[in-house]
Amino acid sequence: MLKLTKPALVLIILLCSLAAKAQQITGTVTSSKDGTPLIAVNITVKESLTGTVSDTDGTFQIAASPGNTLVFSYIGFKTLEIKLGNENNLNIALEEDAQSLDEIVVTALGIEKESKKLVIP
Repeated sequence: MLKLTKPALVLIILLCSLAAKAQQITGTVTSSKDGTPLIAVNITVKESLTGTVSDTDGTFQIAASPGNTLVFSYIGFKTLEIKLGNENNLNIALEEDAQSLDEIVVTALGIEKESKKLVIP
């Protein structure tokens, strides 16, 4: 029974030490063109399942470790990757990508049109 407890204890200590390295990163995402805050920008830690979106003021917070890469993506703007150092606060300005705006296609699937019937008395 002691042999089962030691590996479990080592695993718990290892996981705690890894979690301790992660820090809370905060910041603001704006447009580089006019400085307006961007709402609902996708922010993810590259090669992980961790992610968040910016709020109505363009602010965000995410848990990440130094050396991780944050990926900022937003429709109509170029995707930006930032490798983290020891900073805790980031001010991100995304550049517009006019070319990708030409690629958006809007469809109306599932909409049915009823044909009008002409009734002659």
